Amino acid sequence: MKTTELTNVQEVSIHYKRPKFTSMPTIKTAQNARDIFIQFVSEERVDFKEFFCVLLLNTANKLLGIGQVAVGTDKAALVSVKEILMLAIKSNSNQIILMHNHPSGSLVFSQNDITLTKRIQKLTRLMNTAVLDHIIVTSEGFSSMCEEDII
Repeated sequence: MKTTELTNVQEVSIHYKRPKFTSMPTIKTAQNARDIFIQFVSEERVDFKEFFCVLLLNTANKLLGIGQVAVGTDKAALVSVKEILMLAIKSNSNQIILMHNHPSGSLVFSQNDITLTKRIQKLTRLMNTAVLDHIIVTSEGFSSMCEEDII
């Protein structure tokens, strides 16, 4: 049997530090999630280009963090499902809320929005992580897939 040396091998590790429980906002409604998204993206940019974010939550609906997954044009953003899953795993979240804005002002979910959400739901179930909602935000309001019984 030959002895081999490992050279140039990089260790992969996960680093996680939960925020202090008392400092974590609780997300109880789609309106709460919309307010966090607007603070993160800013009202000045919500009508300019599309931003896709994921809110990362624990089992008590406390916000662990927010991850920006994509920034696009005024018409679309290319979303990496892999990045959403990595954020959920790295933050040790039990639940997520998907969010993006429509610079056009439309609060209607596209077929692509629905297909993407169902795909993410299927994959996160394998990790025992729930997709609580997918919310569209505009400067005039918001629309929730959960409230519209789409998911």
